[in-house]
Amino acid sequence: MEHLRRLRGRETRRASFYFDWLTHASEGANAGEMNRNLDFMEWLQNEYGVHFDIYAVDDGAVESRWGRTFDKYRLVHEELFPDGLSVCAERCRKLGMDFGVWIGPDGFGDEFEYTEGRIGDITNMVRDWKLHLFKIDACVSVPLTDDPYHNEKYMQRFERLMQECREINPRLIVINHRITNSPYILGILDSTLWQGAESYPDVFLYNEHKARLFTRYASFERKCPSYFGEYSALLEDHGICMNGISHGWQSEFVVQAFGRALMLSPEVYGCLFMLPDEDFKDLGYLSRLAEEKKELLSHTEYLEEFHCYLHKGEQQALLSMVNDDWNVSEVTMELKELLPDFKGCSARILYPVKGEALNSAGDRLCISMSPFSVALIEVNTEEESREQDIRISTLKAGMMRASSVYLGNAEARRPEESDIRNAEFTKFQVSSDASEAQALLQLPPSKQKAVAACREAFLKKIKRECGGVAENAWDGDPLTQWNDYADAVRKDSVWRLDLGAVYPVKKVVIQLSDKGYGPTRYTGNIMDYEDMVYCEYSRDCREFRKEKMKVFYKRVPMYCDSQLDRVAIEFRETADIRYLRMKLDMLCVENIKVYEQTALGVREVSAEGWKGNNLLTNRLPKAVYTLEYEPGIELENRYVAVTAKPESPVRIALNQESAVVWAEKEDGSVIPFTNASPLYPAYHWECGTDLPGTGGWTFYHKADKDLGGNKIKLKLAWYGIEEPEDLRIKVDGYSVINAV
Repeated sequence: MEHLRRLRGRETRRASFYFDWLTHASEGANAGEMNRNLDFMEWLQNEYGVHFDIYAVDDGAVESRWGRTFDKYRLVHEELFPDGLSVCAERCRKLGMDFGVWIGPDGFGDEFEYTEGRIGDITNMVRDWKLHLFKIDACVSVPLTDDPYHNEKYMQRFERLMQECREINPRLIVINHRITNSPYILGILDSTLWQGAESYPDVFLYNEHKARLFTRYASFERKCPSYFGEYSALLEDHGICMNGISHGWQSEFVVQAFGRALMLSPEVYGCLFMLPDEDFKDLGYLSRLAEEKKELLSHTEYLEEFHCYLHKGEQQALLSMVNDDWNVSEVTMELKELLPDFKGCSARILYPVKGEALNSAGDRLCISMSPFSVALIEVNTEEESREQDIRISTLKAGMMRASSVYLGNAEARRPEESDIRNAEFTKFQVSSDASEAQALLQLPPSKQKAVAACREAFLKKIKRECGGVAENAWDGDPLTQWNDYADAVRKDSVWRLDLGAVYPVKKVVIQLSDKGYGPTRYTGNIMDYEDMVYCEYSRDCREFRKEKMKVFYKRVPMYCDSQLDRVAIEFRETADIRYLRMKLDMLCVENIKVYEQTALGVREVSAEGWKGNNLLTNRLPKAVYTLEYEPGIELENRYVAVTAKPESPVRIALNQESAVVWAEKEDGSVIPFTNASPLYPAYHWECGTDLPGTGGWTFYHKADKDLGGNKIKLKLAWYGIEEPEDLRIKVDGYSVINAV
């Protein structure tokens, strides 16, 4: 690394960084979307003091591969920003943020004219838009080949581009995303993506090796950002992705900004406006604190023994500590050994803000950390040493002992009839929507105009671009569809629809869409489709009756052909129905309508309160595991969790149906656990993945009034997985307090 420092011959500025990837995909942000996001950023800055040094537009805003071939980059910014991207860049600067863009790495190969044009385009961007950051990504095309001559010429021209750009702006930061893993790329650029890993929850961040309370806590596992064996601030960890379920984001933020503390930190991307309104205050506090400690955070070392990041200055130090476990962690540090230049020490806790510190001065630091918690501790030098312990806790006094309760290990037994019914009921309550849609549909309406505008526009965008959202089938919007993606569907998946109440149903009509890939992905004879669809229905999930559905076709104008138009079932006698299970493989559904029989005739049932999913099967559980739970006094932020982990460390696909969990109360009511880490099988906006790992699954529920009572049974229904079919699991229960 010392050789690399000499080779570079320059320092790279530290900066807080926001980029807008996942507020859009590769189609790119347009002027309206960017201005709406900047309205939100302006409100966030004025209301809570949240400020980023750099704001960057990502893939697709300047150039794109969207709808094009992979041969060369294509500039698209003039189409997306008719008034010029410079207008938005200037608005960023007025908000105190430098401007940055994403580009692909094309254009430095064998064609001289093309290379010269490419260099001219990019240097003009730096000059005209006053750019302070490039994110250069290999996702448009991978430039390096097996030909060493090509690679040498490519890198020489690439280096020339960087030199010309830095002559225009010496403070320019250039991030390398997977162009090359050579350590010498940092001689040309300023940062490289650590481990090549991104941080989108439930897509790139998940329980790869360990079951944790929340998906975001998988970031704890990454530990020291080392480059060829040595900590380096020149790495980039991809920051905190604000898309998806937000649970645990504060702790993830602390580890990124005050722990790893890389060159770009805090680094945040995606839909910041998806945070609950009450969380913006936390974001403001942590952002202002990071700005205040920026100089101190540039001195980092990792203490493996304590899972702790130490930032040490002459008069002050910061400790960012992590407890990555279901149990309480007790850590003792000798401050004289840790900070030998400090005569004496005092300490206070900066995060969680509700934590406590007893005896603010002393020579020994004793830290009590609740499960999956992060502690940010400030240590200051004092004129004299005191021989006493400084005691710090991530929770208020009296809460720590009760913060981790092990509920035991459950044994497998054969499912009873009631277990099968309750497991099926739980399946009807689970969502398979994209995580962004799940989060937005669960959030209460925002009281802030800028926040509400971003949420409304983004929900509309994701519903139209991600056909995996169930509500698309009854929202009345002809531009939205509900379908089953080929890369997400497992064998035997069925479509579930919970009507929310029992109705005397006369008929169900499913109108297929002409948008996207059309009414179906099925490539065989569509006349055979009538043998492939059926409907099962029930009033209470105890017994399902099965009926064939009728398929209707329509002529395609100008062609001697037909296409699927709708699927329907009409009952000779009315059927009392709340729950529908349908086999609708590969269909693209525009609208579902259910009709009930009333004294005044047949009328359409209101879709308010409907729920649906289409990535779970109707298989019966292989086994049921039961745990007894006595709630007692429920304290703030307590969660009840059940984990299912492979008995042996076998690597399996975690994004598939494996189990469901629910709680049974003494009064017979059932509470489904609809939150899971990773998510129950769901669609993803960016890309789907099997999530290969050994960590298993966590199913959790906040211990609110729903889980009150004297005694509760926690049950996990195990369905098994596709491979290996005979996987053996260990099921444990926990009741933990999450420190925020």
